[in-house]
Amino acid sequence: MAEISLSKPALTVFRAIVASLCPSKQQKKQAKSRYNRVVQILHQNFGKSISSTAIAGSVAKATALSTGFDVDTVVFYPDFNFRNLKLELDRIEACLKQNLGQDKVEFGHTPYAVQLRWLEDGTEMDVLIGRRVPDEQLVAMMDAAAQTGDTTELDVHSASLCREQVRWMKQQMSDPACRLAVLLAKLWRNRRFSGDSKKNKPASYLIELLVIHAYTRLKDRVAHGLKVIDLPVTEIDVFVEFLRLATEQRCQYLAGHSDRDALRFAGDEHVILDPVNRLNNVADRFRGWAVLRDLAAASIAELRSKPADFAARLADGLPITTQDTSLAKDDVLWRVGRLLREKGSMTLTDLGAALAAAKLKCPHLLRTLRASGQFQFGPNDAAGQPSFVYLAGKPVPPRSAVKLTPGRGKALSPDAVVFVSSLISLVGAPVHISLIGGMLRAAKIKVNKLQRALDACDEFVRHPNGTVDRKVTANL
Repeated sequence: MAEISLSKPALTVFRAIVASLCPSKQQKKQAKSRYNRVVQILHQNFGKSISSTAIAGSVAKATALSTGFDVDTVVFYPDFNFRNLKLELDRIEACLKQNLGQDKVEFGHTPYAVQLRWLEDGTEMDVLIGRRVPDEQLVAMMDAAAQTGDTTELDVHSASLCREQVRWMKQQMSDPACRLAVLLAKLWRNRRFSGDSKKNKPASYLIELLVIHAYTRLKDRVAHGLKVIDLPVTEIDVFVEFLRLATEQRCQYLAGHSDRDALRFAGDEHVILDPVNRLNNVADRFRGWAVLRDLAAASIAELRSKPADFAARLADGLPITTQDTSLAKDDVLWRVGRLLREKGSMTLTDLGAALAAAKLKCPHLLRTLRASGQFQFGPNDAAGQPSFVYLAGKPVPPRSAVKLTPGRGKALSPDAVVFVSSLISLVGAPVHISLIGGMLRAAKIKVNKLQRALDACDEFVRHPNGTVDRKVTANL
């Protein structure tokens, strides 16, 4: 499958999306406050019959979306008979109704949980029951279920295993790129599964395991030289790999279990084993694989043809701000790296002027460059500042006067250079100057005297027939 090259504008929007998906401090504080209140009520009314409580689900795994999440609360009993599950859930619901007030909280229930929704701020919570299960007892339960085929006892113990599940997931998502890719994938699912397809929306747990599988596979392919990408692997790389994985006819992820465990599901198209329960095929409960494949394939096609439009649709309705500090810093580093690849080296003064011309603010430029680890510095001048800056890993370049605008005439802005380079990459052939002009106008990127600006830019060559091509392939 051909690689996907995202334009700089699309990458910028993707970074802004990721920055907006993590719950705010206020959301986390509110969720913790609701949890503490519920736990306090239960301890006061049920006393020592409750041994402990825990936050589970996406909040505990740090994969909750700022656009909406529920707080899974597991109440652990020291010795609980799950035959009395419904009776105990009814007791919990009645207790919370009496103490929280039905006028402030909406109540609902499932076979395994009491559901709450605060009318004031929309905070949602599922209260589940669990029991501490020793490892040897869990192994015995799994062996017995494997022989009899009856997984009922394991199913009701799913909440009991929440701590083991959260611990395993956090280990697998220790790389932020993997965890942030989960947020992108869950947002994509919420955007694309709408209308009738919303009923068959894949569960968050399935999405998380698919993204972890995609991340592991991508890292293996890069390590064995089967895929060439700019390192380190980013959340966008993992998200694209997740889309590719979703288009496949068959998918198998054993989550650390053995091939022998997978034989139980030999007849299933997709096998995604629960990391804490080898008898649970998480993929088996999802019935919309055909829809998922079609949506993922359409998204990949859109990423190839209109990456900026795809990112904009994904970002629709999100509280995105282009003034985010981390995004501005990334943009500064990207532009400095591009300038130094072109020039070899530059003074801090020239770099500051180039950034100012691009309307980028960086009050502590030297500190930002040093902290990134991407650059090296020449000897200090009389003012104690580095005399010049160059890319890390490159030999010390000879010092020479560096002009910010190479060639003659008007120079293309960095955004225009990236846009034209991306356009040529997408078309896969030289592009006529008239089409470039029209696309720049459509993207609202202003360029005066386009023909002279292209001639002045070191990256492009204009042919006699009016088409424009790149001299050197841009590293996007």
